[in-house]
Parts: sequence; structure tokens; C-alpha cells
Amino acid sequence: MKRIAVCGLAVLAAALTACSPAPSSGTDVEARILDALPEDGDSGEVRMVDILPDARWDRLTIGCPYEEAWEMSERLQAWSGSVPDLAQRDDAQAIVLARGDAVERAWLLDREELDLCGPGAEPEVLARDEAVLSFTQDADGRWVADWVAD
Repeated sequence: MKRIAVCGLAVLAAALTACSPAPSSGTDVEARILDALPEDGDSGEVRMVDILPDARWDRLTIGCPYEEAWEMSERLQAWSGSVPDLAQRDDAQAIVLARGDAVERAWLLDREELDLCGPGAEPEVLARDEAVLSFTQDADGRWVADWVAD
């Protein structure tokens, strides 16, 4: 009986993963964040609810280079096959949205113009109304985020 239950759970997990959408390209999200930052300044804040107003979510986290998908899922206490695995990558980062116990959406972004995982960043879970990222420009003109909670 235990073997049947374990097999059933494995099949269910595989089905949920197969039905989950893959992470989306974050080009549009990245452009919205960059547009929200000042053109003539070297720092600024972005409220993520303003960047992602139509998405259904109550919390988010950022996935940083070399982070495995299960780490982001565990941090959010939400699971889905759409959480990107960054374990072998240093050129990418992710924005992952969750609602309840499910991942609602995930975007994969490159780190060329926008770095959501700056030095010493310790991504956490931010509630929708408290998800504010503070940015400063580095010497190369790239925007680097610091985490801010209202």
C-alpha cells in the first residue's frame, strides 16, 4: 500500500511539473524596471507591484546565480516546475511570484544591465505590498539592487 502511495505521489508531482509553464523571458519585466529608474540619477526605488500589476501574486523572491530551483521554492513555500534552476549559471537571475502554495509566474533575466543579486544580497520573500527594490548604479552603469522592506 505504501508503494502505491509513493508511486501515486511521484506521478502527481511529475504531472504538476509537466503542466507548469516554463519560466518566461524577463526582457519585458527588465525593460519596465529600467524605465521606472531615473535617467539622470544614480539611485532609485522600484515598487514591484507597479512593475507587475496584472500578475496574480501575494509574495515574490529573487533567484540569484548558482541557486537551485528547490531553494527558491522552499523559500516561497510554493512549488512548480516553472521555477528556474540557476545552479550552473552566473549570467542569469529570476523573479519568482507565488500565491498560496503555488508559484504563479517566473521570469528569467540576464544580468547585463540590471543586477537583482548585488554583492552581499540575501534574497528573501517580500509581500506584494512591501516588495520594493532600491537600486544604485555601479561604475559600469549597471543598476544593482538592494532589498528594501517597507
